[in-house]
Amino acid sequence: MSHRKWITFVQQCLLRRIGGDEFQDLADYMNEKYSSGGRAIARIILGCRHSFCPQEDPLVPLYLHAIVALGLASVADILFMLVDLWNNIEYRKLEAGRPGSISTPDVSIVLDLATTVSSTDDKQSPLQTRQSLMLSSRWLSALITLASGTENQLPVITLVEAVGFLLTALASSPHGITILSKVESTGKRTPNGDNPRVLMRVIEPRKSVEKAFSDCQSLIGNLSVQLHNRIDTVQKHYGLSHYSNDKALDPLTGKSPQIDPLQFESTVTDRVAEYARASLFVYFNAAVWVPFPRKGRLLIGIVM
Repeated sequence: MSHRKWITFVQQCLLRRIGGDEFQDLADYMNEKYSSGGRAIARIILGCRHSFCPQEDPLVPLYLHAIVALGLASVADILFMLVDLWNNIEYRKLEAGRPGSISTPDVSIVLDLATTVSSTDDKQSPLQTRQSLMLSSRWLSALITLASGTENQLPVITLVEAVGFLLTALASSPHGITILSKVESTGKRTPNGDNPRVLMRVIEPRKSVEKAFSDCQSLIGNLSVQLHNRIDTVQKHYGLSHYSNDKALDPLTGKSPQIDPLQFESTVTDRVAEYARASLFVYFNAAVWVPFPRKGRLLIGIVM
């Protein structure tokens, strides 16, 4: 019963072009009457792209952001649903037949998740952060493999960039730093004279994150400088991949480079702000080119 109600609710919001903030208020009220799981709601919103609205509908990322901000779903829930869709062979065939038809809309969703992780809207628990790290790192490795075997690489590489930004944002979050800093002792020691060293075992999700960043090296020429710098900082901070313990130290301070979450947040595209600026630009253009100056001034007054 609640599932059917949520489908009708989301479809009506899309039909009436309800904005993200208003949808968040309505979804909060809706959840009080018809409580549902986060993955189920995310599945309904994402499902509308295939049957009810265009794939590139800008409201879909805003609606997903709203349910994450409300705590109805987590970043891990959204990631799970996206990865589940990409695991579908028919979904990948659609992308192969029309490059960018699936990957391009998903870029907006993933970048919005990266913004959420870097902001106060992120309400993930340590367990959910661990799940997000696992899902995003393995998805990134799979996308890199897909891009390597695709003739038209650009759409998939754009999605690779977005998932890479999300993974680095997760790695720089408070829970992410705690999780990725953990290693386990094997109980064995290396024969190193008077100073034997304890052998450490890499545990998940650190192992998957390390592999994902190493896989990015094959596409490093196609990735942006911003993402390259982020990956480099994360690898050095955690001593991942080909970096040794000595290379992981800052040459000036002699300490491990510190990850600044604010620096990561500043270079993540704010999709909501982009949409708002685009809408404002359209309104101003209409106001300037209206044939009657009086009406033009009135419209500018309303917008301002």
